[in-house]
Amino acid sequence: MDDEPTYEVGHKRPPVASQFEKGKSGNPKGRPPGRKRLLPHEAVLGREALIVEGKHRRRVSADEAFILQLYARGLAKEGPLRAIAMEALEKPQVSTVQFARRKIFFTIYAKDGEVEKPMRKLGMALLLDRSQVLARWVIEPWLVQAALARLGDRRLTIEEQEVVLAATRKPLTVEWPEWWETKPS
Repeated sequence: MDDEPTYEVGHKRPPVASQFEKGKSGNPKGRPPGRKRLLPHEAVLGREALIVEGKHRRRVSADEAFILQLYARGLAKEGPLRAIAMEALEKPQVSTVQFARRKIFFTIYAKDGEVEKPMRKLGMALLLDRSQVLARWVIEPWLVQAALARLGDRRLTIEEQEVVLAATRKPLTVEWPEWWETKPS
């Protein structure tokens, strides 16, 4: 009989004849010449993107479009990205790229009487207790602060202040003006 050990062909056990030979490369021809390997992000960021700002259209590099999108998303939401975006916009830019102070506008159309979806998409308000019968909308602190800054010399009555305070999501995080009388508890 044969003295050779038997070799079972099966899962993860290819036939001996089709296995790689010792000392011989599995890719004998190698990588074709002239074919350069790009980093994955270079293939994307090397392209151009079309930016629409109101009625104006312009082409920018993809990396600039990416930064602009980060700014827009950061400014639209409350959280760490918003703080970073605000800090970056306040610092003077030293680089030659001049896009930090541009205003980017997004147009979201709402049907008559249907403001919930646009407000949620723009990060302006949040629906609390959605599953409850008494669900209510609260306004994001950054929006309250921006609205108060636009008042100028105009002052709100105490009743109006109470309404604003009750409608603010995190009233303790808002920097209330000096003339504000109704303080959050």
